[in-house]
Amino acid sequence: MREDIKENEMSGGVPVRMRGIDADGNSITPTMEEVTDALPGEQKYDRGVYYSLPKSIVSVHKPTGGNEIKTITLLKIGDYNTSHFNFFEVFTIPFYSNNHCLPGWCKVHYAPAGTLQSDVAHSEFGCFSNLRQISYKGNIYLAIDVLVNQYGSAYIALTGYHEDTSQIMDVTGDFTEVQ
Repeated sequence: MREDIKENEMSGGVPVRMRGIDADGNSITPTMEEVTDALPGEQKYDRGVYYSLPKSIVSVHKPTGGNEIKTITLLKIGDYNTSHFNFFEVFTIPFYSNNHCLPGWCKVHYAPAGTLQSDVAHSEFGCFSNLRQISYKGNIYLAIDVLVNQYGSAYIALTGYHEDTSQIMDVTGDFTEVQ
């Protein structure tokens, strides 16, 4: 018990070490810095808190007039015999402060589940809609529509775990629907 208390020791209200288990089942006590260094993406430390910063992925430019629906791929669906998974959130960020881009947010959890199916859990709000599978240049992707208005351009930003962000692209008008 004394060992547990020492492992979870605090310094000025900030944990010094965290308690965990490694891949072999051994008890480990990494520092907060070691834990955040292992997370994908860019991190920031402020007032005793580490957090991941969103990464701008795709630019969505405003149409010359009215509204336009853009189709953005989120990830390539490939080898179903892996244990790889993606869990991330995408959202709109204005190009500049007085920009009136439409707000939107989508949370996606994707995991291959055997050879015949894949599991997708998602929530979509605002300018995001119609999450589905599409075919683009011979590959199958999970894609979503983004409504863009004439009053604002946006970046689609991502936070969370995504294995290959180069798979996120604007493919508007250059894909086929998967039935």
